[in-house]
Amino acid sequence: MDDTAVLIDDIIDHYDGSSAKSKEAKPACSCSINDIFISLLKDHPCLSAIAMTMIPNFGFFLIVDLTEDNGRWYSMLEHPSWGVTTGEIYFPLLLTVNFLQGYAAFLVWEEGGKRWDTLPLAFYGANLFFLWIHFPIFLGFRSLKWGAVDMCLTISAAAATTYFFYRENESAGFLMIPYVLLLFYDTMRDIWMYSKNSRPKESKPSEKTNPSSGG
Repeated sequence: MDDTAVLIDDIIDHYDGSSAKSKEAKPACSCSINDIFISLLKDHPCLSAIAMTMIPNFGFFLIVDLTEDNGRWYSMLEHPSWGVTTGEIYFPLLLTVNFLQGYAAFLVWEEGGKRWDTLPLAFYGANLFFLWIHFPIFLGFRSLKWGAVDMCLTISAAAATTYFFYRENESAGFLMIPYVLLLFYDTMRDIWMYSKNSRPKESKPSEKTNPSSGG
């Protein structure tokens, strides 16, 4: 009888322990969509490379599409003689350098252990932010002054990004150079246009109506 009681106690203890372990082994799932997305990027290098390469252009042209078209106002401004006068030249260049900087960001992200909270990627994010808001400021709000200020901030963030990218991965640093050169042109153009068009000219069209889609 005593042996039977001991056996029953052992069985009860066994099942109580198993149920406790099963409860501990199944914590509540707290995964978010953001966690799942980041996990997908980390587990699929090709998907990560494609996504990060497309981000600069996707964000820029999405914002351009949502911005009010003020092409007529832009064509009435005075433009530099050395400026790019057609979007057929400018936008392919912009697409190319944006693809390059996106891939550079992927190289740095991969080099840094696939972590997002790093100094190089923080500067990269700031650079993209300033790049994306330039079009709404310049054409959407017709602000030559703040458009020029934004371009100065963009090229500053891009230069810092290039430096930190180079420290992490030399190839990534070199891939940023064409983008910085195009930003230098954009910055000089915006500063020139602000200095020559200090007042709105809707009611007084300039004799040099040189339509330009360059930026």
